[in-house]
Amino acid sequence: MRRTTSIACAVAVALAASNTFAITPASQSTKGTGYLVLAEDLSNWHLAAYGSTGTRTVEDDNDFEMELKVKRYAAILGYDVTRWMTIYGLAGVMEADRKYGMGNGQDTSLLIGAGTWLNLLQSEELTLLSTVSYYKLTAGAEVSYADLDDYSWGQLDGYLTFGIVNELENNTMIFPETIGIFAGPIVSYLMSDELDADTDNTVGMTVGVTMTFSTSTYATISYDMFSDDDTLAGMVGVRF
Repeated sequence: MRRTTSIACAVAVALAASNTFAITPASQSTKGTGYLVLAEDLSNWHLAAYGSTGTRTVEDDNDFEMELKVKRYAAILGYDVTRWMTIYGLAGVMEADRKYGMGNGQDTSLLIGAGTWLNLLQSEELTLLSTVSYYKLTAGAEVSYADLDDYSWGQLDGYLTFGIVNELENNTMIFPETIGIFAGPIVSYLMSDELDADTDNTVGMTVGVTMTFSTSTYATISYDMFSDDDTLAGMVGVRF
């Protein structure tokens, strides 16, 4: 069996991901040593749709704690800079509302942001295991901003996940060609002049499922868990 490959440089990643992308198609396969070389066939565009719903505990200027219901919907356009790194921009909407119906009701704003997905390590095919085809280590970071009526909302998010993937035998476009599960730590840091994040809900854990239906289509679902907050998110996308 050929040896496992990994990126030959240290990568510093800002961890995080409440209400955002703890989910990723990752970049392309890093099997073999050729992925470190910038070749013409390494780049692809991504077009994806993303949505999430969850809760976020914050404090106002008077140290009053409140729980917000937060929804985010965005279109993502990404580009594979190398086989193991994708950069992307996003545009969509963000909705925030106090969970228990207090205040001025639902607040909606334009959401913009940018980020990166990293495929840090991917093993060669594990021929001795029938249920696992390969394992991988992925990471990502994202910064986003929304200007709501009552407060500004900047968010720095990231994640580091370990996943195992199984290649499936099928001859249809209905069922996935690969299915994998992943888990890992996440952090989400809120940047706002009017609100402060609850420090107990800054670091958490994510778990999820990722599927590819062809070399160009994928879907991912994740569930982010913090001390008091949680987020359910999903993304479907295509490479072209």
